[in-house]
Amino acid sequence: MVSQSESPARLRATYWLALAAVFCAFVALRLYHGGAPLVDDSAWRQVDTASEAWFFIHKGLGPLPQLFYNGPGPNYVQLEFPFLPLTVALLSHVFPFGSWLLHGVATAYSTLSLLFLWLFVRRVLGPQVALWAAAVFAVQPLGIFFGRAFQPEPAMVAGTMAALWLTARYADRGGRLNYLLAVAAFTFAVAAKLPASLASPAVFLLALRRDRILSPRPWLLLAVPALAAGGYTLWAGTMVSPGYNFVVIILQLLQHKSYHVGIASVPQFWYHFLLETCITGAGALPLALGLVAVPPLRRASWFWGWAAGLLLWCLVVVRHIRFEYYLVPLLPWLAIAEGAGLEQLVRWCGGTRLAAFGAAAFVLAGSLLFSLRPLSELYTLDMYSYHAGTALRAALGPGPVILGTQSPVVLFYSRHHGWRTNSLTMAQLRTWRAAGAHYYIPVWSKQIPAVARYVRSHYLKRTAGPVVYYDLRRAP
Repeated sequence: MVSQSESPARLRATYWLALAAVFCAFVALRLYHGGAPLVDDSAWRQVDTASEAWFFIHKGLGPLPQLFYNGPGPNYVQLEFPFLPLTVALLSHVFPFGSWLLHGVATAYSTLSLLFLWLFVRRVLGPQVALWAAAVFAVQPLGIFFGRAFQPEPAMVAGTMAALWLTARYADRGGRLNYLLAVAAFTFAVAAKLPASLASPAVFLLALRRDRILSPRPWLLLAVPALAAGGYTLWAGTMVSPGYNFVVIILQLLQHKSYHVGIASVPQFWYHFLLETCITGAGALPLALGLVAVPPLRRASWFWGWAAGLLLWCLVVVRHIRFEYYLVPLLPWLAIAEGAGLEQLVRWCGGTRLAAFGAAAFVLAGSLLFSLRPLSELYTLDMYSYHAGTALRAALGPGPVILGTQSPVVLFYSRHHGWRTNSLTMAQLRTWRAAGAHYYIPVWSKQIPAVARYVRSHYLKRTAGPVVYYDLRRAP
């Protein structure tokens, strides 16, 4: 990239300018549509997380999140430890609650993941590979979208990369403080979302560079986060609903071969998201080079241990749960492999600045261009749900609602508690009305004929913006 005649000072300045450009591009790409409402491809997951923040702001901080659905409230639920919602609740004393704050907090956590990735790779593979890995991480299409999505993934990835960096730092330098920081970072990551534990083999193998395998320290580095996150999960399940645990339920569902949610077609899922939005056509070549042609990476046990955990994740979990964001844990690993391959590709260009620039541009710009179509699909907004929710917020009085869809978007933007069903039965109508339901909003409901006739003949019909709803307290 630079000629050998350039001074070390100029080389250092060029490096830091390039790194600053990577960070600026990273943030700018993730703030695209930063003011858009949470009604894009991952709307339901984002409004769930945003509901937690809203309740923390209005009902006070606490260790258990609360959502709008499942009745008149309070609706405490068993989810990941709510780092992003708690951050928003604290910042809401300075900034207004809204899309910019929600996307901004997610982007801030993602930017920390970029910083920790660069610090980690610089320590284990050198500054040049670290720069290229950071650049690849900045332009991964799936990372661009989910790096600004208000859901737990940004905190999970930031914690994972911090844990890897701090563990590598402890392995190189030793010291009680470095060790405790590594434990704290990995505990944060696993508490933010359990799939962070996929990095456990990498964390353990990095720690073995300092300690022997029979030493308690490498094992405690895994045990403390597992016990803390597992204990919180079990406690939250007991507090929300005694005897209920969503982790156990998911594990039971995964035993059924026919069970899946998300995209129905397995080949379509892997092609559309793993290839098109994670690796991309432009990233396939540096990925291959990184895996086979970069000796330091090829010999890195932590890298292949991490790969084993991710492979197990893909084979066992994503086989059944085919949502795009379940591939987010793969992104840092792919960025490191592609960054190492890209650095090797640039080396092969020798001192030819134009050739090196062309190779880097092909991979980095090509990654975005290759994935414009699938990436744009993720940003498609369901404005009907947004306008329905805001119109109902202005029109409805207090009281819970019955919503004719499983999507929580309308409930979130209407700021109303409620029950969700896309096929309301007479028994449900009677039960929920007796429990206090004031309104029925049949958006996207399957409209069972008997229920539809009963509602039309017994309750007052009203409109709010694009939505028709029924007042369950008044006759027509």
